[in-house]
Amino acid sequence: MQKFRIAAALACLVLTLVSCVTVEPVRERAQLQQADSSATLSLLTKDGTIYHLTRYEAAVDAVRGSGTREFAGRTLEFSGELAFDDIEYAQVEQANRTGTIAATAVAAVIAGAVAVDMLAETKTEVKPYPREGESCPYVYSWNGREYVLEAEAFGTSLGSALQRETRHVLPSLRAENGRVRLRIRNERPETHYIDRVGLRRIRHAHGTHVVLDAGGHPWQVAALSAPLRIDDSDADRRRCVFARPAGARRALLVVTAKNREMTGGIFQETFAWLGTDALRFVRDLERDDQTVRLLREWLRRCALEVRAGAGTGQLPVAGVIDPEGTEVAFTRALPLDLACEAGENVVVELAALPGLWDIRDVRIAWEFTDGLQSEQLSVVSCITTEGVDAGEALSGEDGRYCTLLPPEAVDIECAAGPADASAAWTYVVEAAGYLHLWYRPQTNSGLFAPFADVPPAKRRNFVREMMGRPSLVLPLLAALSGK
Repeated sequence: MQKFRIAAALACLVLTLVSCVTVEPVRERAQLQQADSSATLSLLTKDGTIYHLTRYEAAVDAVRGSGTREFAGRTLEFSGELAFDDIEYAQVEQANRTGTIAATAVAAVIAGAVAVDMLAETKTEVKPYPREGESCPYVYSWNGREYVLEAEAFGTSLGSALQRETRHVLPSLRAENGRVRLRIRNERPETHYIDRVGLRRIRHAHGTHVVLDAGGHPWQVAALSAPLRIDDSDADRRRCVFARPAGARRALLVVTAKNREMTGGIFQETFAWLGTDALRFVRDLERDDQTVRLLREWLRRCALEVRAGAGTGQLPVAGVIDPEGTEVAFTRALPLDLACEAGENVVVELAALPGLWDIRDVRIAWEFTDGLQSEQLSVVSCITTEGVDAGEALSGEDGRYCTLLPPEAVDIECAAGPADASAAWTYVVEAAGYLHLWYRPQTNSGLFAPFADVPPAKRRNFVREMMGRPSLVLPLLAALSGK
């Protein structure tokens, strides 16, 4: 039986209107054939156009149909084909027997780099995802015996407009026969778009270890000092007091933390409340300058704020640590300038929005070194679980992506670099890309319950207004987190 490939991210956008909503992701070609004349297939393409096809069918590598298209504020008639590679999101809206609307979210991201194999006329086995919740690509290191989960890459890149590169230390990675091996795997109900992956090794002194700051810059540290006292009576604000060595004018704060899973729930409630306007809001998140700016501002607000000083009066802001992942605890360093601070102690205060941060450890290094020597390792192979060579797609941030659906992975092998016993070496993975969350059924919305009377036609603009008014949103977030 002939196979075909449709690059589809199976995200379920929950669209609620008058009554019960059914949600089903596209897993086979038959779902793109119009079985009911009342059904409309809506598609969002990479150029920002939204198509509403009242007649449609699947061709070999495209959707063929007729209806209308929305672009630049205009609605025009359309008849023709849309290649699977050009489609980002799709949804089917269908009138049920009672006359209300039931929306079936048939795909989230249809993009062309790595596709799902499906049979033309029969159902394939649905690929499971091992973990619930929201997260980002999992990075595994080969330690000589097994793969060890060590990091999550670009976890806050919720859409192509927020693509970023992240760097993570891989302490378990070991060379074997002159090679080191990584595995990057999608284990969540998400679609991952990986633009670039690189591996670097950092030279440092024996008996020390490497930590990265918020920008991925490496620091060498040896001893880490624990705080004398900790006040964590407020779960979202922690105050630590450290003994300060005589004459110390600088310090390196080292924080280990995880983020709690709230983002996916907020997005699901938003899309549920928006109903059939959800697809237009997806377009806003990717392409509307105002919406993207507001989303970036909220990501900034979600960062962990760090203040440090002698503890008298208001502590000055020392910097921020961005959220990164919900499954693997991550460690970030932050240099502290204490030259203008007097006293025997240093007070560090960490503050965050309600329910977003789980702080595991806070320590200070009084002796540390930057300017460490590093080497970029050459890539030997990049092979996906589908047997595709992804080396070219992952070689640089050039818009060519390796796309992973759960539970797909890409195995990366690099030359370990020349042996040098005069120093210790630590490996750092560099990964750039973005992700799309999948949305699942939800019967009610706690976040938008106070705004049930807002007319559906005005809800997309209302959400954008809410994004620009933190004083309105923060109490809702506190309520959702149980504060």
